[in-house]
Amino acid sequence: MKNDQKKKIVWILLPNLKVGGAEVFLTSLAAELHSRYDFIFFVNDSEAELHTPGQTVYTHANPCHFFYRLIRLSWLQPPDVVLSSIIDMNLIALIIKYVTPASIKYIVREALPLREASSLMRAPKLYLRLAQKLYPKADAIVNLSKSLQRSLEMTIPGISNSTKTVVIPNGVTERRMIANAGAACSSTTIVSIGRLEYQKGFDALIRAFSAFQTMRPQYILKIIGEGSEQTNLEALIAHESNEKSIQLCGKLKDPISELATAAFFVMPSRYEGLSNAMLEALVNGVPVLATKRDTSAEEIITTRNGVLIDFCDDQKILDGLMEMDHRLALFDRAEIAKSAREEFSIKSSAKYYRDLIDDILNSEEPASHR
Repeated sequence: MKNDQKKKIVWILLPNLKVGGAEVFLTSLAAELHSRYDFIFFVNDSEAELHTPGQTVYTHANPCHFFYRLIRLSWLQPPDVVLSSIIDMNLIALIIKYVTPASIKYIVREALPLREASSLMRAPKLYLRLAQKLYPKADAIVNLSKSLQRSLEMTIPGISNSTKTVVIPNGVTERRMIANAGAACSSTTIVSIGRLEYQKGFDALIRAFSAFQTMRPQYILKIIGEGSEQTNLEALIAHESNEKSIQLCGKLKDPISELATAAFFVMPSRYEGLSNAMLEALVNGVPVLATKRDTSAEEIITTRNGVLIDFCDDQKILDGLMEMDHRLALFDRAEIAKSAREEFSIKSSAKYYRDLIDDILNSEEPASHR
């Protein structure tokens, strides 16, 4: 059988975010497209909590091992495409592009505004400069939203002239959608989901909810996720004397059952790409309160499916909580679920990725390494 008749090989490069949004989406994407491509995952960590039945997953004890295996296998068993996600993985992919076969195509998936993503690193200015130099070397850049594409073009002027840039939002798998989405809900539980990191704004949410509960004592708040801020958030909850009404639930095996039955979902992020948890709330008919500055929520949240607040701030979140409570009975949960499922299904996202991969593989000129 000729090589062009075989399934194409796609490598996916990931850090280990302990089942963050990138992992959930990309493993779902691989499952959706497995009949067309062979996917191999490379995780820059010694442990990987990835749900990838039938897929090869390489883990690595340290970054040197990670680099060595990528470069070695790229010559011994070269992939057709390398797909990376998150700024550090994107930079690693574009660095090894210089020393790997020219036939390999590189797609980087940008999940955060570049400046904010760089600020998370130990040397923010260096990361940003590397991104400005290396991103134009990619064969394609996937942005999760129009606002992320605009941010990319502002950070790297002219990027769209040198590199194919596209907008492909994340999609949600059917296994993360409940069957009776949109059913009447009398819950007084508010849910928020994400890694317990400063970026996610849970500290501001806890303070705002404590003030909110003095006026609406029937509500409780559940925050689902793990992260480095857990001890600080526990101390903040104790300081607010609200241990009974605010629960840090940790990582749940089935967060969707909690999410789908919530009164509403809160995304209080200081900045965000395209929140998978927000999409999962919507496809299950759950209205959303979300920040709009430095997030993609403004492209998705309307008066029909939630409330937008300007940015992550105690008072603004409190005002948003009050507005959600006031408008809760007006939301049509069945319509929220129907509309979101039409727009944000994994099948729709997979089709766009399939078309993109096929397009760059069929392009006549391989991108220059230099």
